[in-house]
Amino acid sequence: MNKKIGIIIGSVIVAAGCIVGGYFFHNAQVEKAQEESISQINKSVSMDDYREAQKQEVQTILDTYDKKIHNTKDKSKMEKFVNSAKKEIGEIKTDAEITEEVQNHGIKELNGIVNLDDYREAQRNEIEEILKDATTDIKKVKTTEEADKIVEEAKENIANYKTDAEMTAAEAAARAQSSKGSSKGSKGCVGNDASNFY
Repeated sequence: MNKKIGIIIGSVIVAAGCIVGGYFFHNAQVEKAQEESISQINKSVSMDDYREAQKQEVQTILDTYDKKIHNTKDKSKMEKFVNSAKKEIGEIKTDAEITEEVQNHGIKELNGIVNLDDYREAQRNEIEEILKDATTDIKKVKTTEEADKIVEEAKENIANYKTDAEMTAAEAAARAQSSKGSSKGSKGCVGNDASNFY
């Protein structure tokens, strides 16, 4: 083999080596970018922040974008996938957010069950205590069912108190009854018997 052919073969081998080396280097770079992208998504979320149903939703998003990122070699697409995943995860409510919504809804419902202006002061004060205790209890719950139960119990307790209008009507009825009774009694005191006049 002459020297010229040896140089050509050597050059081809070196070029092939460079191409193969470049290919492996490029693949390594792509894999590194993929792993970094997936890591960014994973670091943006803590499963401990979610309830069971929401954890499953978050996991589905993580799995979906893991697959999408592994199926692309385009770094700009990876970046878009990271942003999309973070956005979708951000739309899923955490345990704290759900709890706050439940409690706020419960307190709103509670405050809507009664109009304190309908009651006299003594009854109003007692009803305010019921509402205060119920509000404290609602602030400890995590589910709508628990909040609804507290609201229902408060409603039942408040139903034991008469409004000003109901009390006024009851008082008027009592006066009318009392007045009937006294007039009946006076009729019995007068008669034809002369001894009744002395």
